[in-house]
Amino acid sequence: MNIKNDQNLKNTKVYLVGSGIACLASAVYLEKDAGIPGENIFILEKDSKPGGALDGAGDADRGFVVRGGRMHEKHYECYWELLSFIPSLENPDISVRDESFEFNERFVSNGQARLLKDGKKLDVSSYGLSFSQQTDLIKLTFVPEKSLGNKRIEDWFDHEFFETNFWYIWTTMFAFQKWSSLAEMRRYMKRFIHLVDGLYKLGGVMRTKYNQYDSVVRPLRRYLEKRKVNFELGKEVVNIDFDLSADEKKASVLYFKDGSEIFLNKGDYVFITNGSITDSTDQGSWDTAAEVV
Repeated sequence: MNIKNDQNLKNTKVYLVGSGIACLASAVYLEKDAGIPGENIFILEKDSKPGGALDGAGDADRGFVVRGGRMHEKHYECYWELLSFIPSLENPDISVRDESFEFNERFVSNGQARLLKDGKKLDVSSYGLSFSQQTDLIKLTFVPEKSLGNKRIEDWFDHEFFETNFWYIWTTMFAFQKWSSLAEMRRYMKRFIHLVDGLYKLGGVMRTKYNQYDSVVRPLRRYLEKRKVNFELGKEVVNIDFDLSADEKKASVLYFKDGSEIFLNKGDYVFITNGSITDSTDQGSWDTAAEVV
């Protein structure tokens, strides 16, 4: 897809389903590099605030929750390039990237209590992996993904693996369960293998100055709104019609939970992130169960 080849960008409308970091970044580059007028870009978010899993919620009485967080590293070239021209929320004279880099020079991650049991800190300097379990982890990073099929994580490792410090750190950090996809775990292992040595203290992980909603999402939203990008909150897309042909599949109608519709014209575009690990999450408490959605 090359939007710049569209002959009349002034009439091109782009609909972004969701307002997570992927859609916010897309909106930035559609306006900045592709030349789509900001008023022609529509971010359609089902919740009352943007940010996807980085939404941030709560108050001083009930506590605060951010459903998802990103493990930043300095070599996230595309991510930091994006934030290099987004002004900081506190100081518009510096970028979010520069603010984050400066913060990480002063505060280096060094987790002091990665696991607790009965209210007491556990010693996790050893992952507790046997030689056989270490071998299984290494094998997993080298086997072809196609060979794993629909296997679960519990199909690969022995029962004792799920009682190790390594597994407890891994499952709480990346939200894996024993029945989660083995292929997905392999992808995470290949992506984060260089951090395993310091995983027990979050070594190598960078932080934003504040939580990622305030440090990343809010500055991005302010940047986009100044360029007249439309944020339509409480607009949940529930279905999409497609026109199919031998060589093309084009979205034609967007349907919303409130009963409204958007009919797409020739030259319009729709960007969809189809599902995520936090897409259907809900919050519970000590005395209120999370709703099954």
